[in-house]
Amino acid sequence: MIKTIDNFFKWLKSAEFVSHLFIRFVVVIIVGGISLLLWFITVPILLWYFYKKFGNKRIRGCKCHHCKEINSCEDKFCIYCGSSLHGSHQNNFHSTQTSTSECKCSQCDTVNECDAKFCINCGSKLENIQLYNTIMNGIDGVAIALMAKIAKADGKISQEEASYLTHVFDLFCEKRNDCSQSRKIYKQILENEKNNLDNIDELCTSISSFNVPKDFQVDIIRIFVELAYIDGEYDINEENIIVKIVHNLKLDFAMYQNIKQEFEPKQESNSSFNGTLTLEECYEVLESKPSESIEIIKKNYRRLVKQYHYDSIVSKDLPKDMIKFAEEKSKMINEAYDKIKKSRGR
Repeated sequence: MIKTIDNFFKWLKSAEFVSHLFIRFVVVIIVGGISLLLWFITVPILLWYFYKKFGNKRIRGCKCHHCKEINSCEDKFCIYCGSSLHGSHQNNFHSTQTSTSECKCSQCDTVNECDAKFCINCGSKLENIQLYNTIMNGIDGVAIALMAKIAKADGKISQEEASYLTHVFDLFCEKRNDCSQSRKIYKQILENEKNNLDNIDELCTSISSFNVPKDFQVDIIRIFVELAYIDGEYDINEENIIVKIVHNLKLDFAMYQNIKQEFEPKQESNSSFNGTLTLEECYEVLESKPSESIEIIKKNYRRLVKQYHYDSIVSKDLPKDMIKFAEEKSKMINEAYDKIKKSRGR
């Protein structure tokens, strides 16, 4: 290429061409014009390429064929009218508007603009999505999220627990402007959070960030314990969650034990671990009845021993107070089983 250009200019300066100045001028004009033309064509193409390569992809969108509003070209449904966006991609154009806030759809957890009316993924109507996020970031929403986990910890939400939650919803929504709408949001939070045990630490941090008094935090723990006891059985999984909350809130573990004793049966709360359990108390400790066979009582005994075994408690990274409590509970379970066996001549 370079050699060709050199030969061209040598020819242009050759002796036999010197006399033809007009022809030389015309040739220079043609070559210069072609160079300028190539420049004006190449620069826009390069600018367009770099814009497509590195430009802000969020400002590109597709117009809904029904309401003419802008959506992401990857969306399945219009966020404003709910119409399907299939076939709308031929209307691509640039918009200078960008999303200033984002909210999750309560049905599929897809992030949407908070002013959208329909989910971009599932097409569900986004009723009160802003109210959902507002409540979820409040003390009542956090408390309900934790209560949902406690209620479902034993595998199911019982009728007694559901009734208690409804009562709590009524108390909380009285503090909100729109009680009926807030109650609907509480139910959504319950449904979304009941199976999620990964964000307990995060929710406890939220409670701490509210700077609520310690007395109020203690009242919340009391509500949690009462919910766990409401169906007559204080499941070990429910207790583990509550103890974890107590630990994260940096509350006194003795305070938790005192609250727990308020709801425990009198016989069990007054029992000691020094070998003075009555036979009636032994059956209560093993969650059994005198009419049940020794085989059933033995199954209950093994289940409780496994729940309160030292290795099982330590593996959950619980506080030392909880570990000590589990050791005392294990002694109590063993004592109760020994007395029942002796009473039956075993």
